Amino acid sequence: MNRLRQDPVYLKFLKDLRPMLVSRDNQICLEFAFWKSRPPVDLGGIYEMRTYVLKPGNLLEWETNWRRGLECRRQFCEPVGAWFSQLGKLNCVHHMWNYPDLDARKKTREQAWKVDGWAETVYNTVRLIEQMEANILLPMDFSSLK
Repeated sequence: MNRLRQDPVYLKFLKDLRPMLVSRDNQICLEFAFWKSRPPVDLGGIYEMRTYVLKPGNLLEWETNWRRGLECRRQFCEPVGAWFSQLGKLNCVHHMWNYPDLDARKKTREQAWKVDGWAETVYNTVRLIEQMEANILLPMDFSSLK
């Protein structure tokens, strides 16, 4: 941050950006040990970032259940990664998936319901969640995820 405060390009960027901002959040997150992020690759398509705000004290139980559930989903789609918050808004879990398009996302999610163990994962984790959010992301031209 100290270096950024002295960078004229960054300072101009902030000056131009600030009038357009309504709000901003920052988090420092750690990767789940059981769900290693894969290196960025150029797969094209879209990304889905799912975010859950867990009820306080439920991260370990969520992780235990998702450890099993990940294997159900991995049969149809390789995850990009998953992280949990350490600073900023706490009790947040994020996970990201890559799909060729929205139709492939829909089919993948439908296929998971046919796998033994997926419904149990959803049942066991949904009760731990206060808030859920799903966002479709498109990588920018400079992104290593494009």
